[in-house]
Amino acid sequence: MVQSYLRHGPTQAFGLVCSASSNAVFDGRLAYVPALEDVLVWDVKKGEMRAMWHETGHRAEVTCILRSPQPDYFAVGYADGSVRLWSSSSQSVVTVFNGHKKSVTALAFDQRGTRLASGSQDTDLIVWDIVAEAGLFRLRGHRDQITSIKFLSTDESQPSSSTTAAPGLLLTSSKDTFLKLWDLTTHHCIQTVVAHRSEIWSLDVNPDQDLIFSGSGEGEVKGWKIDKESLREGLRETESGEPYVAFQSHEKSIEIFRVRTEEEIKKKMARRKRRAKEKKQEKADKKVQGADDMDVDQDEDVEVQFIDKFTPHVVIRASGKLFIALSNNALEVYNIPQPTKSKEDPTFLPGDRHVAVGTKNGEILIYDVSSSSLIDTIKAHSGTVWSLHVRKDGKALVSGSADKDVKFWEFEEKEGTEEILPVLSMDISDDSKLIVTCSADKNVKIWGLDFGDCHKSIFAHEDSVMQVAFEKGSHYFWTVGKDKLLKYWDGDKFEGIQKLEGHHGEIWALALSHFGNFVVTGSHDKSIRVWEKLDEPLFLEEEREKELERLYENGIADSLNREDAAIGSGAAEGESGAAGTETEVSAVTKQTTETLMAGEKIMEALELADRERETFREYEEAMSKLSETDAMRLQPPPRNPVLAAYDLEPEAYVLRVVERVQSTALHDALLVLPFSKVVSLMAYLNIWAEKEWNIPLLSRILFFLLKTHNNQIAANRVMRTILIPLRKNLREALQRQKEIIGYNLAALHFIKNKNEVERTAQFYEEEGWDEEKVKAKIAEGKKRKRVVLTA
Repeated sequence: MVQSYLRHGPTQAFGLVCSASSNAVFDGRLAYVPALEDVLVWDVKKGEMRAMWHETGHRAEVTCILRSPQPDYFAVGYADGSVRLWSSSSQSVVTVFNGHKKSVTALAFDQRGTRLASGSQDTDLIVWDIVAEAGLFRLRGHRDQITSIKFLSTDESQPSSSTTAAPGLLLTSSKDTFLKLWDLTTHHCIQTVVAHRSEIWSLDVNPDQDLIFSGSGEGEVKGWKIDKESLREGLRETESGEPYVAFQSHEKSIEIFRVRTEEEIKKKMARRKRRAKEKKQEKADKKVQGADDMDVDQDEDVEVQFIDKFTPHVVIRASGKLFIALSNNALEVYNIPQPTKSKEDPTFLPGDRHVAVGTKNGEILIYDVSSSSLIDTIKAHSGTVWSLHVRKDGKALVSGSADKDVKFWEFEEKEGTEEILPVLSMDISDDSKLIVTCSADKNVKIWGLDFGDCHKSIFAHEDSVMQVAFEKGSHYFWTVGKDKLLKYWDGDKFEGIQKLEGHHGEIWALALSHFGNFVVTGSHDKSIRVWEKLDEPLFLEEEREKELERLYENGIADSLNREDAAIGSGAAEGESGAAGTETEVSAVTKQTTETLMAGEKIMEALELADRERETFREYEEAMSKLSETDAMRLQPPPRNPVLAAYDLEPEAYVLRVVERVQSTALHDALLVLPFSKVVSLMAYLNIWAEKEWNIPLLSRILFFLLKTHNNQIAANRVMRTILIPLRKNLREALQRQKEIIGYNLAALHFIKNKNEVERTAQFYEEEGWDEEKVKAKIAEGKKRKRVVLTA
């Protein structure tokens, strides 16, 4: 029978006022401070904690906090690259943005709080749409961590370089010493300034937005003036009178040519011929000068002149002391170094836990691999040890030296095992049969108290094991280490039961309750955490399988998040981004385990719906071929159990699954779909448009798929039969929604105006005016209002 254990889980963390990983926000009464993975709200006057913003299962540390212009909302950046929007009133997460690969280091809201910009250690700048809960675009250009971001407002009545509905400018600073100004309409950097000689750590703009102040690591603060006139003008078309023509190609470049007259062309051609003749004469006059009079035993420098370019070539001199390399129109001469006589010959000893190394002074050094420490030094020879070899039976070692001796060394088996590095903690079980010790060599050793023998040595942690403790009444024990992990072990089977993560620093202390129902740990991150025993059973084989699945899924996500990964059908097969050709703007994508699972759920829903529709289509075809009486006897096929349980049609079930995908993860989930499933999803989009189901979601999915798979959709004739009715149905649905929204807006304006009139009339009636004066005053107010609006 498979043995089961009880699972442990985190309950709470306490003992921490704030951590130094992020900034704090203070509004005069409340302070919002980081506390590792949580945000604490403190009442400064009373000195008490008002709230804790904690999300279950999320362990990344808080790195940045910013309050929105809408006071109820806060943007919080984390070390895993995610940004969460918190509501201070409900103390819950409104939405989660995933786009960065490293810690979020800077955040900024626009003036209305509808857009959020985030910068990270991965040097990327991402602009998010808070209302649509989606990433707008990713900007690249900085070479180091982004330290500060500021939105600059623009006068929308002035000409803009683009017709995008989200105008504005963005100012960023970075540790690469650059200040960059980004145009959010064209999605490009319009100016880069080398502001300081060292990293820029802070940036601010005055309320009038005409002065910028930047502070750097060199102790300087610089002020910069914003030229608003140039920003308003943007790109202008001017005519200088010069005969130029510009060509734009698919290579993302613009070539400008000058149109010359016939006389200018003749002069230009004559000059080119003259220059070509002069170059040819210069080549003929050049002579090769060089000599190779070097003695075989002596090295001398030689100057050699060459006429033309050389193809890459390497030649080694006969003496073996020199070689020459020809490349890039240059001759390079290299010395070949003599073999060093300080050779050290290593070999692994039996068990592969120790290494023997021979040195030039005749010593044999024995190293322990796990602790990376020297444990023994043997003076073996009077000359350099050139060779070491372990005998086949693993019981002896042979060494050969420059002193002309060959020596044989036998291994001795010692009783028991000793710790190599200091023992940091130990504990004895309740039945006094076992003692467990931990050491700085990362190992935990289990000893028997009856004979004093070592039962097992376990490599427990990736760093020093700080403390160990037995659970009361059993041979189960706990260990904590500098690798920030808490581990649970079975001392009889010598197996790890559970690994618990949560601390953000080295764990130094461990304590168990009297009955073993909870564990308390203390860490260098200044927090104390409680881990409680749950009623949920734990099986070792299932835990191993979950760990392997987690590693596999993380590996898939990492491979999909490569910067050179081709996305969509627009990228050729096997295409990868070359170094130095990175585009300045790109889409906001990041594959995680959640987005992969969401994509798989959409694929499963599409497959289920397709099978159901195909089954009923075959049933209808069979019905059409039968007579009326036989058709009445033919039983319809049974519905799929999932569809029957939800009582939904196939197209409604697919919509239900898609609607359950988080808005921020929808685009990444759609990237998981193969093109065959994209074709199937397009058919359901047409049905949704015809029935006018969730038109905003339908439009968002459709436009993203058309943009991502543009090439394949254009080349596939099958898609034409789907897209033509989809276009017709979607246009009709959008037009009807436009009419409904326009009608509702007009009704709201009418209600607003009527309310203002009634409130004004009520005010004048309370003053004791008669009805005629009230009507005249209302008419006068309306007239003045019209004059103000048209001025």
